[in-house]
Amino acid sequence: AQGGDGEASRAAAALASLEAALAASGPELSGKVKLFLTREPDPTIEQIRATDDRELMDFWGEERSIALYAVPRNATDALFARRPLWRALAPPLGALSASVTVFAYAFSSFLLQPGFVERLSAASQLAPSAEQEAAIQPLMEQALPVAVAFLALQAAHDVGHYAAAGARGVVLGAPTLVPSLQVGLFSSVTPLRAHPPSRAALLDVALAGPACGG
Repeated sequence: AQGGDGEASRAAAALASLEAALAASGPELSGKVKLFLTREPDPTIEQIRATDDRELMDFWGEERSIALYAVPRNATDALFARRPLWRALAPPLGALSASVTVFAYAFSSFLLQPGFVERLSAASQLAPSAEQEAAIQPLMEQALPVAVAFLALQAAHDVGHYAAAGARGVVLGAPTLVPSLQVGLFSSVTPLRAHPPSRAALLDVALAGPACGG
């Protein structure tokens, strides 16, 4: 079908009808095949070299055709199952780095408080001892609630994603916190572990995080 809102709506309705028929066919078929509705793929380098400008423009915009793909479910599972070592290490390393940057941000937020810098300067001039530790500890304790609140807000954000994912049948991987030297924490990156059942389900998962944790 050619592009356009009307054609796209009819294609989406056709996909819904086919998915319903696939589900009704039983697990022998529905458990083996996954349907996808998308535009024609972008041209390859070989196609770009072999076509003129007008033909190339037809690959984009409203003139691109809508295509329906039937993909074996085990093929998509294998795609998401590939986990290089860096991806496995990213969540714990991100959590460790973010904990440091969040606390540093929380501590720095008190630098404009009257008397805070003076107390910090006085404590730093003391020789390393129990007295210096006793002088610095109250300053650290001031920053700790801010850091905990910051991380709790991010945790609520990620819990929102996971709660919506569980309700909508979307499989998520472990989130990776993204540390920031300027604001403590940018947010997190949460990967998909399987293709979502629909775009609507994916949108619900995406909106649930900001709704729960900003």
